[in-house]
Amino acid sequence: MNQISLIKITLEQQWIDNNGPSYFISIDEEGNVEYIGINNVKTQGRQELKVSANEVKDIIDEAEIIYFFSLRQVYGDLINFSNSPQISILIIYENKCKRITYVKNNTVRFPRSLAMLETKIGNVIGITKLI
Repeated sequence: MNQISLIKITLEQQWIDNNGPSYFISIDEEGNVEYIGINNVKTQGRQELKVSANEVKDIIDEAEIIYFFSLRQVYGDLINFSNSPQISILIIYENKCKRITYVKNNTVRFPRSLAMLETKIGNVIGITKLI
């Protein structure tokens, strides 16, 4: 990334019935990370972190590889799966903006590449230390 363009990446996990970790992550083009632990996480509240520009680029590259901007916006029944996590990934990059929400459940059909992107974002910020 020679030129810095606007980049925003967010990852949000919610459990409607509060059975699992709920959190929000936001990453900008400079690698500034905001983490908010909501429920059932090791680190509750707001934390500021920093990742490298290369790590931000790696996430964007992964999104491009999986054709993130071509995927549907919703996978699964967001109302009737309250006992499963609902994941939302938002990416704003160049002139593109897309939010995809999916239910992470073995009975819901969603592109597994979304789970891989979710893992990539989590690994970049060290999510296992926080949740």
